[in-house]
Amino acid sequence: MTANTWILEAKTFVEEWFPEYPPAARATLIAAYVNAAAGDEIAMYLRTLTEALGDINITLDASDGL
Repeated sequence: MTANTWILEAKTFVEEWFPEYPPAARATLIAAYVNAAAGDEIAMYLRTLTEALGDINITLDASDGL
């Protein structure tokens, strides 16, 4: 998903479940929702990456110049 999709989803969710909250509080909830969605996206990307790399046996040695 894109950030735009997350924002629209968050806006719908927050406005449906918290209509009595002041606008500033709803904006904070939307920002937190999008931040959590972005963190989840990063975690899923890293999971996919580490699973792909899990099949590769890499040994680092100090003499490799790293």
